[in-house]
Amino acid sequence: MAHTRSRAPHPAAVGIGKWAAALAFVLVLGMALVSLQLFQLTARSTAEPALRRALNALVEGDAIIERNYEDLRGRAEASQPGETLLLRDYPVAVPLTREEVLASSKDGLRRILLDRASDRMYDGGTSVLRGDSASSSAGRFTSAGVVDESLGFLRERVHGILALLTLALVAVSALLATVLAAFCRGFGRLVSIGAAVLVASAPLVLGGLAMGLYASASAGADDEYLQGELFEIAASLAWLPARNGIAFTLMGAAMLAIGAVCARLADSRRRDTAG
Repeated sequence: MAHTRSRAPHPAAVGIGKWAAALAFVLVLGMALVSLQLFQLTARSTAEPALRRALNALVEGDAIIERNYEDLRGRAEASQPGETLLLRDYPVAVPLTREEVLASSKDGLRRILLDRASDRMYDGGTSVLRGDSASSSAGRFTSAGVVDESLGFLRERVHGILALLTLALVAVSALLATVLAAFCRGFGRLVSIGAAVLVASAPLVLGGLAMGLYASASAGADDEYLQGELFEIAASLAWLPARNGIAFTLMGAAMLAIGAVCARLADSRRRDTAG
């Protein structure tokens, strides 16, 4: 009975498959890392402090409180227990009880307003701003439009979408890493995956550092308070992907170095055994 022999894959086909798997792994992993950073940036713990700071700068909250504080206290004193009031001219409708108003100083009232307004903006986006027709009609590529789009991005719904997207990209990245490892042998698997992680995470480091340095320099050079404050917020957010990118880059470099050293030691051991 004749036996059929399975043909070994042609070296050229193996090489093409290896490079194709490596390229696909780098691209998908890079997208997964970007999605992960956006997921972290839109988390409530990161987004709400940025929204508080941006909101206070945009609406000049201190000036509004200074102008309407006495009026609010007067209306609170004349109101019934448990009745809620709104600070005049404040762009987000934040209900305040009579007791809260009478017990709060200007600084205390500012903290309450910013905490609740940023919480509402995180849940509902910039649509919670009263009289927001002006910002909604602004062009997307104007300064007002860019600010509106940026603040609208820092919200819970976007965070949930990014969670699903990140999980999907991580799953595909793991599958491609397995395919790449199947094309390699021995410690070459560790070397190839480490090199791919290093290449995929390097743009994240460079992009985060570039954005952080640009925003920091712009914040220091801009004499206008609002723009300077927004640049400082952007700089503080940009350091998160830069730090994470550095961590992934170091991990990839460590995998690459360990794999290369182990592969060289294994080759030396084989030569000694053969000799």
